[in-house]
Amino acid sequence: MMPDALLSAVVAAAVSLLVSALAYLASARKLRSERQAHERVIAQKFAEELLRHRLRLYPKAFVITGRLGIGDSEDEDLVARFQQIKIDLQAWKIGEVECIMSVGAEDAYQELIERVKRNPERGTKYSKDQLSKLYVLRQTFRGALRRDLGLLHSSARLRLDLESLGMRRE
Repeated sequence: MMPDALLSAVVAAAVSLLVSALAYLASARKLRSERQAHERVIAQKFAEELLRHRLRLYPKAFVITGRLGIGDSEDEDLVARFQQIKIDLQAWKIGEVECIMSVGAEDAYQELIERVKRNPERGTKYSKDQLSKLYVLRQTFRGALRRDLGLLHSSARLRLDLESLGMRRE
């Protein structure tokens, strides 16, 4: 049999190891929780900054595409107007916009540009079908931009606090 002193030392060592292991697990859990909270804060700040840039840059695309209405298929000026819209959209997208667009908005943009590049089916005039497809792609692109801005949620969630984003309401 073991002497009482040795048995007491073994029990004390086992208890000490158990307490140390529990303390280690508690510390590791707390650290993981703090790291996740920190990552959420960083992700939220990133999302706010991204939204701030989108709010600054996207309105111009809405103005440009606003000129891309259904139009009249008999209007011969549509070709020149649509080419100018294409040029304006391409100029808008260069730079910062390329860095902040979502994949969905980028895809919708590319489809719209490709459709605008097409030549009129009726010589110098667009067919009604071409104009209708252009309008649908315009709406798809604008919808993608709205999704990027978070504007397709319910009206209760639509209320963006622009002042908290550093922007004044007008």
